[in-house]
Amino acid sequence: MKRRTFIRSTLLGVAGVPLLAAEGLAEPNRFEVTRTRLVNNKLSRTLRIVQVTDMHLTYRGNDDSIPGLVNSLEPDLVLFTGDYVDHGTGTPPDMQRFRSFIHEFDSTTPMFAIFGNWDRGYEGRLFKRTLVRSVRNRRESVVIDGNTVSITGMDYYHPDMQLLQTAVNGADLSCVLYHSPDMVVFAEPTGYYDLMLAGHTHGGQVRLPFLRLLQDGHGSFPWPGAIITGTYTGTRYQSGLYRLQNMDLYVSRGLGETDGIPFRFLCRPELAVIEIGPEGT
Repeated sequence: MKRRTFIRSTLLGVAGVPLLAAEGLAEPNRFEVTRTRLVNNKLSRTLRIVQVTDMHLTYRGNDDSIPGLVNSLEPDLVLFTGDYVDHGTGTPPDMQRFRSFIHEFDSTTPMFAIFGNWDRGYEGRLFKRTLVRSVRNRRESVVIDGNTVSITGMDYYHPDMQLLQTAVNGADLSCVLYHSPDMVVFAEPTGYYDLMLAGHTHGGQVRLPFLRLLQDGHGSFPWPGAIITGTYTGTRYQSGLYRLQNMDLYVSRGLGETDGIPFRFLCRPELAVIEIGPEGT
């Protein structure tokens, strides 16, 4: 390589570092609403489900727009899938802020929640005196315009596998919630669930161009792929929709960042909207 070419390449590389850093610091505030359409002919009409996950609320306070954004989407059902706070933020002021945050959601919309690994120790307090119903190792049903929706929630550390493997009866739509996509290897073979929702991966939080094209071919240009996800299944279920034999799995990239580090790259925070209903509607 010529000396001039080497110097030019080095300068371009050095100049690119602050640009990449600036993009990574800006992305956490660029929420993306994703829309996924699924078919379920047992339903009489299309239901709109909004998944809220991995907020990691901290003192930064940059997530206050989320409830208003969710309300504007006019969901039929809001499902929370864990990691609402960070370790060490369970003080009374933090809990009060979280509950004030939850009270901003439309109280007429049915809301159900499970917990993630960062919520450990706060499970009994997070949704206390709110209209969000915890389904931690529980199964509940809600009727929406004559359509019965079953929601089965699994605890992150001690999931009730017997409940998971108990048949769901009389539901037009059966959902299972677990914070990590790892539970898919147990839920999918039962054939009892139409849809599983998970988070935890943050989509990798930092993704590299074209990596996903090599991993599984999901997505579109530039096919950014996760380097690491913090799951036992690795990057197999890193983010997005997976159509499996017995059910659909959706893994959201989430709304916050690990350990309160406000950095993402090619992996914008996600508010997932899933519309599921009869074919042709």
